[in-house]
Amino acid sequence: MAHHTRTRNGSIIGPIVLYVHAISRMAPSENQVYQGAEIIRIHGEAALDHLQRWADKSIGKFKDPMTRLQKTLSSVRFNGTDWFTIPGDYTHRSFLPSSPIISWTLRLRNGSVVEVEMPWMVHSIGSPGALLPFSSSSTYWKAYCEPDNFPLTSRGGLSDDEGD
Repeated sequence: MAHHTRTRNGSIIGPIVLYVHAISRMAPSENQVYQGAEIIRIHGEAALDHLQRWADKSIGKFKDPMTRLQKTLSSVRFNGTDWFTIPGDYTHRSFLPSSPIISWTLRLRNGSVVEVEMPWMVHSIGSPGALLPFSSSSTYWKAYCEPDNFPLTSRGGLSDDEGD
């Protein structure tokens, strides 16, 4: 069932339907069956209600609820050669979610409805695809956070005697 969203002045935007757009390359290949599925519920709550509630709680710098919802969702852009996905704030977080798993109710392309639970995945803040070894907080800091590991490639156009 598609949801309709209202703006602050009461006009209806919609229907809005959420779909699984992409599956992480790190996910098992059997998860590809979820590609194109409609997301009906997240953690037992209607998907858009869940995302809007999360956005209202977690994205505070925008006054308009629809803007907060849009920041929550991923978007697709074209760079002149290829299409690429920009993760939304719901999946691309800077803080850990309250639960180690996320539960979805999905309507697959064949019409069947399934319940799916998946663990959250964490990715490196270093170079894309880089997996640097660590065994403690101090070795994590050394591998991923020390400024020497991330050389500056540009100074934003400042000459050597400016902007220090």
